[in-house]
Amino acid sequence: MAEDRPKTEAKRRATPTRSAAARVANGVATAILIVARLAAAVLVVHVLFVVFSANRANRLVQVVGDLANSISLGLDDLFVLTDARIGVLVNFGLAALVWLVAGSILAGLVRRLAPSR
Repeated sequence: MAEDRPKTEAKRRATPTRSAAARVANGVATAILIVARLAAAVLVVHVLFVVFSANRANRLVQVVGDLANSISLGLDDLFVLTDARIGVLVNFGLAALVWLVAGSILAGLVRRLAPSR
């Protein structure tokens, strides 16, 4: 009975550490998902602005376009199509999809590698 006590106490001390590590990992995974989804949302809004011919002189359209070009992962000119609007739809849509898939995979890995509660 006395031998069981140190094991139980050690297990009890390890649990808060694991729980804290799991909470941190969960927070990091959530942050990764938020960033990936925000990036995808910016790309989708840019696609909508281009497809529906938004006013390019509008400051919001300019900011979203600049940001979308910055986060397009080099996919903004992957396919060169005759219709520029379809090209933006395909290229930036693909970039948005990559952000969503990569963010989900990375968040899943972070959660999986975290110690269990």
